[in-house]
Amino acid sequence: MFPSKVVCEVASQPFKRAQTGLFHGKTKLYGNNVPFSKHKTRRSWLPNVQHKRLRSEVLNEEIRVKLTTRALKTINKKGGLDNYLKTTSGELLGDKGMELRMKVRAKEAGIQATPTEEEAISTVTDALHNSFTSASGQSPKANEWTARSARLVAGWALGKKMATAKETIDFYTKLDKKVEKITKVSTKFSNPLYPSPKHGPYRPHPHAQLGALSQKHRTPIKAAKPTKTKSSRALALV
Repeated sequence: MFPSKVVCEVASQPFKRAQTGLFHGKTKLYGNNVPFSKHKTRRSWLPNVQHKRLRSEVLNEEIRVKLTTRALKTINKKGGLDNYLKTTSGELLGDKGMELRMKVRAKEAGIQATPTEEEAISTVTDALHNSFTSASGQSPKANEWTARSARLVAGWALGKKMATAKETIDFYTKLDKKVEKITKVSTKFSNPLYPSPKHGPYRPHPHAQLGALSQKHRTPIKAAKPTKTKSSRALALV
């Protein structure tokens, strides 16, 4: 009637908390606390879990992860996090460990496919030199720092930490085209004689021209003098 119940009896479910870190096979233990009075008390033992920042040489960053003391000893014994992820079995790694292993393998495959650092820097330097020369007519001194900063800017725009040489070249060529298009449009519409696409040429309003005159060119309006009128009492006497 309930097939899942039979499966649970055959194989116990994994420790869910162990899937969020490197527990190296450690699980929650259950037992009884038996004092001298022989009254058993049910209790459980949790593994010794610590929060650490482990350095990954392949990923070139520090990874914050939960791990047990057994996993930490094994990592130190194998010489680092990368070697631990490569050599440990998937049953001991868990979900988090397998995720980190796939990241390390993907990074290694990408490093082998991409060119060396010197080749990438040289290509990016030449591309930046040509783009700066064509844009401003000047020839700035392109060096390794310029190429690295360009890769960082391109990577930030693409949502990465650092872009490759090809991605940086494509990014700056597209940027040059956009800047060239914007400068053409701005110079076209900055001319006052050029008609606007909607309202035609610019003609100032006559009231605006009058308002622009200085105070000395305006003719002051003289106030009218009050007229003397006879009072109602004087009229009554007459």
